[in-house]
Amino acid sequence: MEFEFEGFETELEDFEVIKVRKMDRHLRFGKGGSVLAGPTLHDGVLYFVSADNHIYAADAETGEEKWRFKTHGPVFSNPAISGNILFVGSYDKNLYAINLEGKEIWRFPTGGKISSSPFIHKNMILIGSHDGYLYAVDKETGREIWKFKTGDWVAASPIVWKDKIYIGSFDSNIYCLNLEGKEIWRFRMGAEMWGVHERPSVYEGILYFASMDGFLYALNAETGKEIWKVVTGKYGNAIQPKVSDKLVLQPSRDGILFAFNREGKELWRFNLGNLPSPVVLHEDTIYIGNESGILRALSLEGKERWRFQTGGKIFGAVIIWKGNIYLPSYDCHLYCLNMHGEEIWRFATSNLTKVKLAPPHDAFELKVKKDTTIDETVEESRYKKKKEETVSLSDYHVESEYSSESEYKQKSDYDVNFVIFEDLFNPMLTASLFLNNSSNLVLWIANE
Repeated sequence: MEFEFEGFETELEDFEVIKVRKMDRHLRFGKGGSVLAGPTLHDGVLYFVSADNHIYAADAETGEEKWRFKTHGPVFSNPAISGNILFVGSYDKNLYAINLEGKEIWRFPTGGKISSSPFIHKNMILIGSHDGYLYAVDKETGREIWKFKTGDWVAASPIVWKDKIYIGSFDSNIYCLNLEGKEIWRFRMGAEMWGVHERPSVYEGILYFASMDGFLYALNAETGKEIWKVVTGKYGNAIQPKVSDKLVLQPSRDGILFAFNREGKELWRFNLGNLPSPVVLHEDTIYIGNESGILRALSLEGKERWRFQTGGKIFGAVIIWKGNIYLPSYDCHLYCLNMHGEEIWRFATSNLTKVKLAPPHDAFELKVKKDTTIDETVEESRYKKKKEETVSLSDYHVESEYSSESEYKQKSDYDVNFVIFEDLFNPMLTASLFLNNSSNLVLWIANE
């Protein structure tokens, strides 16, 4: 087929990615035994959760099971331990307190599923629920101390710094509360906040967090005033950053691990191929997985040292203890590796069926947007220019280069002699845009 577009100089059309609804991928998965979050370690015992509704305890040296505890729904969040009590939330809407022998002490009901990971501060367990509340629960008795209402699901995990609680919501706000659950300030993002397995970071008075709007933010942790923000891609951020004295590491749903300095300047990026797991920084090595089931060990300069292949997606973070790496996988196993990425043992859950997960980008759509800003002059200091080298929706591979130049070009600066749009309308079609000899824009669509 051939379509000609007259008046190309004023009618340029462009495809862009549009977020059309809030992310609910973590609610739409099937039954099975996939390990949905990273393990927690205490006194040589690993505690981890699974889609088979269980919480497991296994010996960290041998991988031998010690006990399992069954809830009435899949368990998606990381367990937390205080003293001799383990706390974890379940999709059955309950927060559980379990002793380290696997016996229930109490449960606290909320009004929605729990994907938030609990945070322990003094006598309180802080946890979010899909009923829109952040709860403070007495860790000894399981009684509610207070609850704070947001405008939508709380699928993120809280953190406390200097007697201030920080929690993000699906209502597109991150909140700062005092320890009595009273709001101090809120900051409006461009979309909802995830963070079921990890939480925002506070480092030297700066709060770092990421949102599904695709930005990484740095705020004054006392006042909530924005210090800087940087964009990390089109498909948002479902993982919170890892911060050290020199690096701010942000995994993006575009399949890129970004490394920034603490002033927000990009240092390097690493292409993971598809959606990432949470990032772990241990000594001089960065550990990060992806949805192809690959765990990578990277240098602090972003160079790959080794990789380990599992049989399923990696959704949770690794932990490291006594020279061993403990790795969760959607293939229904928890792996133990040595520091060279060689397998020592693996632990199988009760159900070896991998859960089926919703498509990674179905909250986004490709849309045609008419470009009316070609001749506009934009201040260089206000925008960053994004040069896309490749975009493929089949494997979610995006490579980009950023600079501090203007985002926009004059008409004569655009190179439109040949542009390929892959799989935009039909997986069997390939579309090409080019200028013919009469300077008309021509769209070719070929049936493969």
